[in-house]
Amino acid sequence: MLPNLIALGIGIRDELKLILQKQGNTSMQRFLEILDGPDEVSSCYRRINAHLERFMFNANVSIWETVDQQATDALIGKLSFATSAMYDSAESTDVKRGPCAPETRQKELKKLNEWAHGNQAHKVHWLNGMTGTGKTTIVYSFCAELDSSRKLGASFFCSHMIPECRNVKHILPSITYQIASFSSPFRYALSQILKSDRDVHNRMLKNQFESLIVKPLLEVKHTLTFDIVAVIDALDECENENSVAQILDLLLGSDPSLPIRFLISSRPEPEIYRRMMKWVGESFDARLVLHELDQSAVKNDIKAYLTHELGNIPLTPTQIEALVERSGMLFIYAATAAGYIKAGYLLMEHEERLDMILGLSHSSSEGKDKYIDELYQTILSAAFNNATIERSSRERMRIILNTV
Repeated sequence: MLPNLIALGIGIRDELKLILQKQGNTSMQRFLEILDGPDEVSSCYRRINAHLERFMFNANVSIWETVDQQATDALIGKLSFATSAMYDSAESTDVKRGPCAPETRQKELKKLNEWAHGNQAHKVHWLNGMTGTGKTTIVYSFCAELDSSRKLGASFFCSHMIPECRNVKHILPSITYQIASFSSPFRYALSQILKSDRDVHNRMLKNQFESLIVKPLLEVKHTLTFDIVAVIDALDECENENSVAQILDLLLGSDPSLPIRFLISSRPEPEIYRRMMKWVGESFDARLVLHELDQSAVKNDIKAYLTHELGNIPLTPTQIEALVERSGMLFIYAATAAGYIKAGYLLMEHEERLDMILGLSHSSSEGKDKYIDELYQTILSAAFNNATIERSSRERMRIILNTV
């Protein structure tokens, strides 16, 4: 119940108490009170009547507000938003999306937080890296930190494994929907736009961006004391390259006075790489390239990760170091290896699986080969998806592998 309605209820209660008190007086006391002035009981009834009138008025206003709220919810609910794309959605477990291991990727997270909370000129930040360098894990942790400080406006984690998360058309409506939950003024401004055009989320991406994000944000920017942050992870996993290019052009060309910042993560796919590099140039404040980081720092993080993940398994420091060396700069290699070893620990064959990863055993079986195949397929994917490798070089690699 609203505070003003509670206050009116207390006022009515106090007046009723006073009436009961007066009615308990003797006849002589009531006669003397009448001689002293107007009947106090009658005054109490008049005040109660006034309180009731105010109560009914406020109740009617609340009802109308509720009706309007329901209408707003209905309008915003028609946006083609993808709840599974939120960083901490229920589907995040299915696609193995989660935070960094404790005490890892601290430098990368620090840089992202400095960008989010600082006064940098760039409103768009690009986190890029080859497959397996830990982009999604870093972005997940970044979202969690922003969420805890109430600065995360929206998140959209693209994924080729979830249909609605690989559709570019869901990105802008999903971001809009989440910002509407984040900011009440934005929600109201958006509702006015949706009343005039209920199908705006089905328009061209340019019109969507202008109506769903730019206009309402400019209208309510005076209500925001800081830039909110919207995160788009793994943009390269969306299926329509032309639409991906359009989204990038819209974000990169947006009004810098908008009270919002965009973090985009992706592999350095040619189309994305070309557009982003044209925009950021040589600015290190606007991009973070994971596969260009100091190798020793990355290996230290991988070692911390493996130590954490395999902490309950009796491995020697030498074995951990060997796994670190095998992982190189690829967190996904370390993650796949750790998962394979942990699964083997339950079957009392973790040593055999470790030896297999390190190439110390020549025994094999169909079941074990499945996991090893996945491990090396990850490495091969990282090599083939490297945007810096020319097409002719990739073809030579393919010929060699087919020969083997």
